[in-house]
Amino acid sequence: MSTVPEPDAVAALIQQFESGKGPVRREALQTLALLGHEAASAIPSLIAALKDPDVSLRTEVANTLAQIGAPAVTCLLDSYRQDEDVDFHQAIIITLGKIGPAAVAAVPMLTEIKEDDMLGADARAALQQIGSRGPASLAGEFKRTLPLASLIVGLVLLVVVGAVLLSSVSQRFIDPKGEIVRSVVLALTLFSAGMGGIIGAYRWGRVGAILGTLGFGLGGMVLGLIAGTFAQAVIGPLVQALR
Repeated sequence: MSTVPEPDAVAALIQQFESGKGPVRREALQTLALLGHEAASAIPSLIAALKDPDVSLRTEVANTLAQIGAPAVTCLLDSYRQDEDVDFHQAIIITLGKIGPAAVAAVPMLTEIKEDDMLGADARAALQQIGSRGPASLAGEFKRTLPLASLIVGLVLLVVVGAVLLSSVSQRFIDPKGEIVRSVVLALTLFSAGMGGIIGAYRWGRVGAILGTLGFGLGGMVLGLIAGTFAQAVIGPLVQALR
């Protein structure tokens, strides 16, 4: 069970970092990093330190901000917009990358500068660390899921065969003409299985494709029976009466 540090303790660490030198500052940074989110009140002081001429200190500050995580993102973005110093911008971009997926709010800004001559390389690296799902990333994911195409098609066909058999049963016991229920079941099964396979493959790979196709396909069949039966029992007679 984690304990929440006293505000005075965090304030003391901030004071130690701001007024100390060398090892004293680094000791404060290490402790703030261990506190994570609980050290959010130190964010302004840490961001200011990203301008320090000591490169190794800037690196440690960036690592500490990364441990604090999401609470630092908004302040980092505001500081980026309010300052025009290129080295400071670079330090902020690197820090956002270290924060990782929690810095998703920075993706629009990083995307804007990813072709910049001076900051583009760092911005692209940060986007990769954050896990941006921009067009290039989506294309890469799609290429990686292509080997699953045959598997998805096979599973969809399997579900369709099941839907046909199920609709045959419904044709005999629910809908004598078999037109309404069969059409709804097939349509919803195809759509659900296809979407489930694609979503599952994209999010979780091969296992996701299998489970998504089967799960969504089964759900589509059930939903198709319910919707088709409703349409046959209620909408069909209503249409006939209106004619």
